[in-house]
Parts: sequence; C-alpha cells; structure tokens
Amino acid sequence: MIRISDTAYIYRILSIDNGTTTMGIVVSDLDLRTGKIEVVYAETCNATVSSRRYQSIIEHMGDRFARYRTLALNLREVLDEYDVDVVIAEGAYSHLNLETFAILREALAVIRETIIEYDDRLELIVVPPTKVKKAVKAESYQGKTAMRQAVLALRHVTYLNGIKPELLDEHCIDAIGVAEYLAIQTLNEVHRRK
Repeated sequence: MIRISDTAYIYRILSIDNGTTTMGIVVSDLDLRTGKIEVVYAETCNATVSSRRYQSIIEHMGDRFARYRTLALNLREVLDEYDVDVVIAEGAYSHLNLETFAILREALAVIRETIIEYDDRLELIVVPPTKVKKAVKAESYQGKTAMRQAVLALRHVTYLNGIKPELLDEHCIDAIGVAEYLAIQTLNEVHRRK
C-alpha cells in the first residue's frame, strides 16, 4: 500500500535480481512527487564464496541449499538495516529449461520466506524479466549490454553513499531496472488517484 502525505512522499523499494548463486540487491527511494529515484544501497551477494561456512548443510542437503542460506542471511541484513516499503524481485524467464526454471522458483521461495520471517505484512512483487527490459527500454535481444546502457541512461536516477553506477555489475544493474519498473507502476497508480 502506498502511503502519501505532506511529509511522507518517499517510497523505499528493495529490488532484487534473483539468482541461485548471485543476488543483486538494491535499495532505492522513489520520490512520489517528482518521480526521481535515489539509489542508496547496491550490492551483489555471491553465495558461492560465503556458503562454505555451512559445511553441514552442504554435506546433508547440497551446495545449493547452503547458497540459499547465505542469500537469505544477506537479504535479512538489508531488511534489518533499511526500512523498506516494498520488495520486488525479478522472476524467472519462462523459456528456460524446466530444471533451471524450477531452481529459480525455489530461490524466489527463499526470498519470500525471508521476507515473511522479517515482516509478514511486507509485500513481495514478482515481475517478469521482459517487463523490466521494457520499462527501461532495453532491447531484449541485445542482452546485458543493452540493459546496462538503458539503466545508466536513466537521467532521473541518482546514486548516493559513494555508489558509482559505472562500476556496478550486471546483477545490480538488473535490480535497478526492477526498481524502475516498480517506480513506473507506482507513479501511474499515484496519478490515477489524483
């Protein structure tokens, strides 16, 4: 639910580029009056390196579940540090092979469980990758380069806390694209209410 008042016009978005090994996590503030976005936090969690501390999980359940545990803990740290209004994650491409699609859905379930444990009233929105690319006007057939160029061309997005957009990896770039998708949807809803 979007709350707007004279003093509360910032909508804090936690956007995620979903993955089983890496997860792009971005926190951004959408100004509901101006439509400007300020990226206040951007990180890519690499679960392969960190998951080694869960040796017993690896031995009993497999490496993938140790990675999920690492991703969940990183996500929880971000949720604890930032008071977000909504979480949005990129879903899986439906044209992937069945096993890859299932694993990405499993990773999405880990995100959902982490959010529920944090605050079961916090909304999780899942958006298809094609809608993200359309929102930032990236040509889907041109891959990651087109996405990077499109996101870096967004003039209403600024970066705080020493974040250098040109140094962000593809996962953070995708997560910013996810935030842009939600910003467009949110601003359309706000304008319909007026």
